[in-house]
Amino acid sequence: MKKEIILQGMGWGHLPEFVVRRELRQKRWLAIAGKHLPGGVSSIVAARRHDLPHGPIAARLWRHIGEQAAQLRRSAPGPPASLFKPPVRQSASGPPRSRQAAADAADAR
Repeated sequence: MKKEIILQGMGWGHLPEFVVRRELRQKRWLAIAGKHLPGGVSSIVAARRHDLPHGPIAARLWRHIGEQAAQLRRSAPGPPASLFKPPVRQSASGPPRSRQAAADAADAR
């Protein structure tokens, strides 16, 4: 709706680049980001609780996210995938550990 208002010439606004990519490429719109009005990058994070059971729909959603995560990271604007932190897992014997720390602990046994 916001984009439609802007398309009708009734105002201006902040919209994600992927929403206005076509208009910018066709030079129908002009990006006004600059020194005094910088653009930005937002991250979307998926998080869930590990201490509660999840139903079949949530389980399917998380399986899909896990299967698609590498491609989503490659296609997402913003920081490179190497800056993404591995998920933190709760261990039965102490504070949450990263996937690597859990693997190292398992190897040590």
